Amino acid sequence: MKFVKVNEVPSRVQKRDVHAYLKEFMRMNIKTVRVEDHGYKSAKVAANCIGSSVKRHVFPIDVRQSGNDVYLIRRDI
Repeated sequence: MKFVKVNEVPSRVQKRDVHAYLKEFMRMNIKTVRVEDHGYKSAKVAANCIGSSVKRHVFPIDVRQSGNDVYLIRRDI
């Protein structure tokens, strides 16, 4: 076993405020949008995280992934 001295433990990655993005999408009054720059490791991870936030905040939105693209689809329009 080998030990390396460090000055401090690195902090966690800052959380994304997906709720604010979802509220902005709801205000747009558009049926379907493609998420351009999601900032996640992959489209699959982005779709999963956004979908979890949609469920948590009870938005009428479906999240779909097609290849490397993530789409948000409103169910109430």
